Amino acid sequence: ADHLIGVRYDDSISQWVFDKALWPDVADPEVPFIPQAGDRLLATANFETDIVDYFEDDFGTIHGIEKGYSYTDLIFHINMWNGGNNDGEFWIEGTYFYVGTPPFPPVDVGNLRQGVAMTDSLHPTAPQWYIMYSQTPVATRFASTGAPFHSSAALNLIGVRYTDGKWVFDCGSWPEIPNPEFEFTPTATDVLLYYVDYSNNSNSRSLQGENSELHGIQMGYYFGDLHYYPNMWNGRRNDGEVAMIGSFFVPSNAVERPPPAPTPSPVTLAPVAPPGEDFLALVGPLNEGVAMTDSNLGSKTWYIMYSVTRLSDRFSGTERRHNTADHLIGVRYDESIGQWVFDKALWPDVADPEVPFVPQNGDRLLATANFETDTLDYFEGDYGAIHGIEKGYSYTDLIIHINKWNGGNNDGEFWIEGSYFFVGSPPNPPITVGNIRNGIAMTDSLHPTAPQWYIMFSQEPLATRFASTGAPFHGSGAEH
Repeated sequence: ADHLIGVRYDDSISQWVFDKALWPDVADPEVPFIPQAGDRLLATANFETDIVDYFEDDFGTIHGIEKGYSYTDLIFHINMWNGGNNDGEFWIEGTYFYVGTPPFPPVDVGNLRQGVAMTDSLHPTAPQWYIMYSQTPVATRFASTGAPFHSSAALNLIGVRYTDGKWVFDCGSWPEIPNPEFEFTPTATDVLLYYVDYSNNSNSRSLQGENSELHGIQMGYYFGDLHYYPNMWNGRRNDGEVAMIGSFFVPSNAVERPPPAPTPSPVTLAPVAPPGEDFLALVGPLNEGVAMTDSNLGSKTWYIMYSVTRLSDRFSGTERRHNTADHLIGVRYDESIGQWVFDKALWPDVADPEVPFVPQNGDRLLATANFETDTLDYFEGDYGAIHGIEKGYSYTDLIIHINKWNGGNNDGEFWIEGSYFFVGSPPNPPITVGNIRNGIAMTDSLHPTAPQWYIMFSQEPLATRFASTGAPFHGSGAEH
């Protein structure tokens, strides 16, 4: 990695040392260094127990180096390298960490434990349920009901449904009890996160990107890092339960997005957002990706465009591929007609996949793609306008994978990871960790006698900062 490195404090010399992590291992892999302003400890690792402890919301200083952050999308995999198992190294996913008050307040969903427990015997007659977030742990909130909650179930999440004019929750106890449903009164902080249909799993869906009210409970949230796995429990197949991973969601009312401008006449482009206006755009559900019509790609220049208006609403009169991103779409400017067109991306391919459209206020081009060379160019820091549509952003956590779909290889499509982009100058800009490459290389032979290490961020690239030491850094290690 360009900006991440394994370090520890050597009490015997009262200095911080980094691991130059050569391969093959060398006899003297540790090099003393002096901390710099901007260094930050993100996590600590123990190679005896194979445990990584993150410093999320754990601020302070360790021997002169700041530690802690507010939130991040970084995941540190101990004993992995470049996606595969490799004792003594770290493989890292993610792009940023944030120090300070975030521009949008995430809600912590609490300890997910083994999942959301449900009573299987209810499902033949009552197959439709919601997973609800409760600000108060459910066992505390509903203690007066006497409900015997599952001891390994999520603390703040529970299965609920609306029946006979009232809300009920399923205590999900094991062994099952004859009457597992209990009536409850919603509170203002309750949020329905997921809809599960045990009679037809294809109907089950995340409520990310939705914003409505269902019988007095907020249904949907703006975005989050939550993933749902119906009919699983503790990572394994188990009919009738819902396993989850993730940690937070952002309520639908947390961030205001600019309303779409009225659709102008087809001959006039809508005005673009005023220059200098700062805003955060959360791109909403990405679903399986941005689909394209393979037979129509050729040498054309395509763009990934963000639409403030949900695409299913904006282009409701046009049949488009199902389960594509809610707010991202493939577009190009057709010089032959002097108009922007989008790809409806039906499957199987159709003969006329392009549909002209009129840009709206808030549209933004995020990247351009070339399917002949299989390359993608992001518009990070590259502001301007292309035929009336604004382009560019300051930073983002979006990763756009060309020729992929829903995580797998698929020529002519885009699979996208991430959640937001920012235009303007953020109040507390997140710190980009640079090129992570294959991971953080470590010297395995050190770990029997020195098993505890920290992952440290260095503002200056490591090879530059520590060039005077002569340390031969791993050629595929993270740069920072």
